Amino acid sequence: MPSVAGYRFNGSSLYGCLCDLFQKTYVPIALVILCFIAAGSCPAAGQPSARMGGASASGNIMGEDYSTELLGPAVYQAPQWAPEQENPPISVRAAERAATKALQEIVGDLKDWKRQDITLQQWSDSGHWIYRFSFNGPSYPSKRGTGQSTSSVLVFVLMNGQAVGPKKVVKTKS
Repeated sequence: MPSVAGYRFNGSSLYGCLCDLFQKTYVPIALVILCFIAAGSCPAAGQPSARMGGASASGNIMGEDYSTELLGPAVYQAPQWAPEQENPPISVRAAERAATKALQEIVGDLKDWKRQDITLQQWSDSGHWIYRFSFNGPSYPSKRGTGQSTSSVLVFVLMNGQAVGPKKVVKTKS
């Protein structure tokens, strides 16, 4: 009777031994792992889970790195945009005011900043949406020493009017 790694199998060839080994060891392990993944990603009793995804965007202000991070639970706590509603729960103008205010809290004077674009983006499910505001700001000398670079950041606005602005990236010494 053939054997692999000390296991005896009914298969008559090495291929049969390897198939039996895979089925007896890796398939059950894979099923256990899938069960843990599925159990960990399901919210309990309708509560948002920290594993419900998120979105992030890198940016910079005058050469300093910034990151805008939006977590799924915040999106799921905001109102949905129902298909039968003509307009989203928050207007584009109200969302723009919230995004501009969030940017102003970070950079102060907005005279060198311009809104580049606005995107209305559907979240992973059918009823949740977010606004994405892209802003370009002042130019600064490139870190590479050749020419100029432009400051740019992204601000998310939820359907409850909450703006999620960029935060300075804290670099750790390695």
